[in-house]
Amino acid sequence: MTRRLLIATALLLVAGCGIQPTSVVDAGSAPSMYKFGGNRMSLYFLHDGRLEAVQRSSIPEVTPQSTLAALFQGPTPEEAAAGFSSLLPGEPVVPTVDTTATPVAVHVPAPLPDNVPARINQVACTAIAALVADGHPVAGTGVDVIAVGATYRNKICDIP
Repeated sequence: MTRRLLIATALLLVAGCGIQPTSVVDAGSAPSMYKFGGNRMSLYFLHDGRLEAVQRSSIPEVTPQSTLAALFQGPTPEEAAAGFSSLLPGEPVVPTVDTTATPVAVHVPAPLPDNVPARINQVACTAIAALVADGHPVAGTGVDVIAVGATYRNKICDIP
């Protein structure tokens, strides 16, 4: 009896759920990366011991280089009051970005010791967010962060 009940149940399940088959339905073009452009930027600062993105508006139009320059200026007084801090040098630094390199190279005209991994991640995460927003998708190779005295290859946005 149990075997017949199992077979009957299986046949009912195989028989279908009442949805009629259809042909392929065109749903338009495939999704693409959203380009922020304009004057929005994502900067990665420390908050409660973890890297978090801070959204800022800026004038003029945001570029990867201007976003990284803002990162090196540190949190605004309002961001600092909200608990955000930076591990980057306090001096004004203007990094450059070479999008023709593979992977993209971020040149930082200052030393960036790697004794605190979050320091390099601040640069990598901010650079990757800025590059994607500017229409330069970053492949799985990440970015190279080239600082005075050290090169960090294939850095990805590694937030634990």
